[in-house]
Amino acid sequence: MKKILLLSLGVIFSLLLTSCSNDKDIIDDFTDDSVISFMNEEWSEDYLVPGFFESDGTESFCHVINSKEDLIDSYIGDKQLPNIDFNTKSLIIGQVQVPHTGYGIKKVELVKSEPLVLNIYLEEKEGGYAMLTALRFWKLYPKVSEKISMNIIQPNK
Repeated sequence: MKKILLLSLGVIFSLLLTSCSNDKDIIDDFTDDSVISFMNEEWSEDYLVPGFFESDGTESFCHVINSKEDLIDSYIGDKQLPNIDFNTKSLIIGQVQVPHTGYGIKKVELVKSEPLVLNIYLEEKEGGYAMLTALRFWKLYPKVSEKISMNIIQPNK
């Protein structure tokens, strides 16, 4: 009888943990080979390579691109733009300022809330040297509003 009760409590506890999980609040991103290759070349993680925006790379930001016109206005390069169905998708691009070259972006996740929240999880790697560095990111999502806030989450020290 005790084994059945303990097993039942374990199942109930597992169900409670699963139902309390906030994974359902995470918006899944798309993969699209033509967008991947274009963005990896034109919005490279290497902040020394010119990117979409004319900027000095000294601030953190994210932009929601919801139309072909927004993409054309944002892009300063001369390559052919990928074909993105902006009726159903949004492209989110941005960068995060970090104090030295030992940082990297571990994960980017978009959370359903009002406004939407884009969490940028950083990781600190061995090595690196003091130098203001911009880490770039981009993701393709189901159509979202332009109201978005960005949280930069640093690793525990």
